[in-house]
Amino acid sequence: LLLDRFENIENYLVIVMELADRTLADRFKECRSQGLPGIPREELLGYLAEASEVLDLMNSQYQLQHLDIKPQNLFLVHNHIKVADFGLVKDTTSGVKLMTITGGVTPVYAAPETFDMKFSRQSDQYSMAIVYQEMLTGYRPFTGTSMKQLILQHVQNSYDLTPAPVHDRPVIARALSKNPESRFPTCIEFVQSLRQGTLKVGGTEDAARP
Repeated sequence: LLLDRFENIENYLVIVMELADRTLADRFKECRSQGLPGIPREELLGYLAEASEVLDLMNSQYQLQHLDIKPQNLFLVHNHIKVADFGLVKDTTSGVKLMTITGGVTPVYAAPETFDMKFSRQSDQYSMAIVYQEMLTGYRPFTGTSMKQLILQHVQNSYDLTPAPVHDRPVIARALSKNPESRFPTCIEFVQSLRQGTLKVGGTEDAARP
């Protein structure tokens, strides 16, 4: 989100930022209130394509991972996505593939490597895959209700992809690979693979059916 200004008021740092219309989570709730399972597939893919462009730009040109991708941190401004909340952003410029992370990740959406206090250049993609299934169907791939359950499910790849359309499942499964190197090279390639599945079944209406 755009930064308008910052100032010191009575020893408090005040940051004035752009006001978004709503979050992706808000849009999901709106769709549910209309009797839909989630955000319509083509609309959702459009949002995730825009978010992917941001994340891939951060990754390829600035060697950064966001590490807290979730519906509450994806904002809509005039129906376009803004990626927000950079409190956990980490630099990947070290010479190793996995690097130390400090601070609290969101367990529901966190990549398995982050539970070992590390991250990879494909960690944000993992989170995007979870966001995709949840916002499309209303069901997350990982259903644990406690920190312990979630960690075990992430680490053991104990996911449930049955709520997602059949042709989406292998794409989501690859993005959720326990080994970061087995995921898609970029976030946009993940979204493009989802779109290719739509073309194979002959249209978005058919593609939205499990």
